[in-house]
Amino acid sequence: PAASGPPAPKVDDNICCFATGKLYTETLLGVGVSRERANLSSAGELLAKEAFDGGHRQGTNKAAFEFFLPVWINKAHAAGSPLWCDALERCVTGIGARVYQASSLDDSALEVFPRLINQMIVEMMKPEVPRSEAIATFEAMCNFWRTLRWLVDTRPALRLSITQRLTRFVASEDNRHKELTPDLGMVLVLYTAFQGHEGCPGRQAFINAYADENSLRWVMWWQRAGTRPESSPVFEATRVSREICMFQMMVVDTVLGDVRQTLAAMEATNCKLPERLEDLQGKWRQRKAATDSWAAYFKHIGAAQPGFPSTNAWIADCAARAAAKGPKYGGGKGGGKGGGAKGGGRGGKGRQTWGW
Repeated sequence: PAASGPPAPKVDDNICCFATGKLYTETLLGVGVSRERANLSSAGELLAKEAFDGGHRQGTNKAAFEFFLPVWINKAHAAGSPLWCDALERCVTGIGARVYQASSLDDSALEVFPRLINQMIVEMMKPEVPRSEAIATFEAMCNFWRTLRWLVDTRPALRLSITQRLTRFVASEDNRHKELTPDLGMVLVLYTAFQGHEGCPGRQAFINAYADENSLRWVMWWQRAGTRPESSPVFEATRVSREICMFQMMVVDTVLGDVRQTLAAMEATNCKLPERLEDLQGKWRQRKAATDSWAAYFKHIGAAQPGFPSTNAWIADCAARAAAKGPKYGGGKGGGKGGGAKGGGRGGKGRQTWGW
């Protein structure tokens, strides 16, 4: 007798439309997507496209959404389905055109998926989120990332665009300026989805560039809050932003890890990765508690220590550089004042050495 192929994966009865109850084996599933200005968000609740086409525009909590986006369950019910591929292109280009005035699938994908994935990551950080919502958010993030990875793998022009963006980002501080790179988190998502492809920057070079630019973008906010330009006050004032960066890098290391292994695990679990969610949550609690200094922060994100004798000297330098970059960083048209940098390099009150 002829050798049989691998057994068909067991149908997961939990992967179904919240409105109709239909399984992913019976209908095309996706999620509702809402927008607020240029931002996109999703509750991650699975919805049948036929229900959306029929006028369903609310989640279980009655929150409204405007768009529909197919999700990646597994290859057979995503890239292996012409219906899914057609729906994905129509939905992504539709969102891209209406929200970002994008004119192609590639340009739309570069806007839509990084924003959605970033929003999912921020939602996952919230400690008060009920477990069911946390799971839905995590699985939606995995779905979005897997779809973006497939687009990157199969579209040469998209790969070239990402290669150029990441190469420029790492190579020059000028290319990291807000005018050219408005959203740092979007760049990080593209970096994660590009792992293993030719032209992808090394981890150390990328995170060093990312952390340096992030430290300049903080300045405007801690200065506006009246924070003293000293180690401890600035450390506390930047807590939210620091934790977002740390969590993003934990997702990179804990959830995505080795991309080849991750793609196989996503296929085997219908993009759920339950063990990695548990691992992420446990490690995140420990990591937050252990990040009690600037030295710990840079160590935990994997970035090199800034080359200054003290954190106060580094903070002063960040303030001066931000001021020179103009109004988008809180400086004036011609560079402006140094904000809170005065005296910071002398290591006055609150002085902290790096302690590596």
